[in-house]
Amino acid sequence: VSLQAALDPYSATKIYLTWGAEEIGVEEAYIYWTGLPGNVRADLGKFRMAVGQLNRWHPHALPETNYPLVYQAFLGEDGLSGVGAGLYTLLPVSIAKGTSEVFLQGAAIESEPLNDAAYQPALLGRLANFWQLSRSTYMELGFTGLGAEDSDNDLTSNLLGADLRFTIRPPDAGNRKDITWRTEGYRLQRVGPDPTTTRYGMYSDLSWKLSQRWILGARYDFVEAPLGPEDDTWRATAVATWWQSEFVYLRLQAFRNHLDSTGSLDNLTLQVVWAMGPHKHENY
Repeated sequence: VSLQAALDPYSATKIYLTWGAEEIGVEEAYIYWTGLPGNVRADLGKFRMAVGQLNRWHPHALPETNYPLVYQAFLGEDGLSGVGAGLYTLLPVSIAKGTSEVFLQGAAIESEPLNDAAYQPALLGRLANFWQLSRSTYMELGFTGLGAEDSDNDLTSNLLGADLRFTIRPPDAGNRKDITWRTEGYRLQRVGPDPTTTRYGMYSDLSWKLSQRWILGARYDFVEAPLGPEDDTWRATAVATWWQSEFVYLRLQAFRNHLDSTGSLDNLTLQVVWAMGPHKHENY
């Protein structure tokens, strides 16, 4: 359930409530101010943190039914959110004739991989760069750094990531033709009373919009276990999405998941997503 409102000419708020078999929760609930000095935007409340390209997206907007494995393993099953404050702005200077944006965020997080779910502060910085290569070709290159801790157990974690995206979208067929390829890679290091561990993970995703209604996609995931003995997981995913309308889509997804210690698992999922009110299928 999404609640959104412009509070006054200076600020707005967004609230996202979720529920499942065992709980009703708050996914996000924050106020933000725009047009501050220096064209800065300020956020205050609970929000999804700006890790990579997809962590800020809500699950219904993802190109597959779930977050990449590296997000689940290094951030948490549902990605990473926290309660705190953030600043966002566009850089006043151009990098290689592109446009650049900067995120600075500090929030209390509960993440088993990052701080053993200790609900303690984490700091994040992100630089994202955008280039319009031609009338139909777009490129994004981003870098993320995040530090977290569990001071009660002398644990500190550092996450470094890089992400790349290419999109081809003909201007005269933008709602019918689109090919997007994105890939992200991460390094997670945990330093504490246990031996220091350094783990790596990545994913690569291709989405091909065939028409206004049909989208085909594929994703490859690889991640090393962030905790305990090193155990590698890879996953190959294929997905077909049919948009009934702007407000309803159906998706069929199949994947093979391979964990070194237990072998392979096959999965087939049918997903139905619908939207009412002001919050349609919003991508950031």
